[in-house]
Amino acid sequence: MGFMLLNMTINYLIYSQKPVDVFDTDVLILGDSHLMTAVDTGLFPNAKNICQSAEPPYVSYWKLKKILETNKPRQVVFGFTPHTVSACNDFRLSDPKWSKELFKRIYPLQDFKSLEEEVSVDWVNYYQALWKQTAFFPKINHENYIGEYRAKTRSDVSDCNSAIQRHYYSEEKVYPVSDLSIAYMDSIIKICKLKEVSIVFSGAPVHKCYSDKIPNSISLAYDNLIALYEQQEVFVFNKIYEDAYADSLFFDVHHLNEA
Repeated sequence: MGFMLLNMTINYLIYSQKPVDVFDTDVLILGDSHLMTAVDTGLFPNAKNICQSAEPPYVSYWKLKKILETNKPRQVVFGFTPHTVSACNDFRLSDPKWSKELFKRIYPLQDFKSLEEEVSVDWVNYYQALWKQTAFFPKINHENYIGEYRAKTRSDVSDCNSAIQRHYYSEEKVYPVSDLSIAYMDSIIKICKLKEVSIVFSGAPVHKCYSDKIPNSISLAYDNLIALYEQQEVFVFNKIYEDAYADSLFFDVHHLNEA
């Protein structure tokens, strides 16, 4: 037991002090799987896609805050879609499917104390993940939270109803708009402005079947936030309602594929 506690201490010192290795990156792509599958950084000069699946805005903020401690990209592009403002994101840390995966990524970054009045955390799964990641041997790399572009090659747009249910409904009731997600998107804007980094919010295209079924309350909140951010001089590149994309260009109804 003493050996494991020693390893945990060593690993804590490593991940709390080691800077994130995105040095000299000009453009950072930040957010969840929508930009993870949509933005091929091979087509950009000196860009890095660090998106990961099911990443809530508070995790994106934690990542960005850590990165900006030792890096200064020219621009951050943050994935901003209607489901970003859905309260589905408020349950990621207690969700049986996603909590274990998120804990494995974010243990070096977590600031659960800032969420304690808003979010339920599955503490058993968290401490199990922390133990597995840090107790057995010292590790140099703890950057499980740094994602990459994932090229999807197939196309199947038959999942419309299931995707809509996951993102916008709980027990047949529409999720409310997430004040927590909005607060952390505000924090992303503020830290970029503080560090003098250009910030762009970007919504990748979704299939028309999906966009047509987004609940009105979420769509209205999303459109109002676009207007608000533009008033704050945040450029919003919104392609959510773009209907010129053929089925063959989608991996599923809410992700693009490589084509």
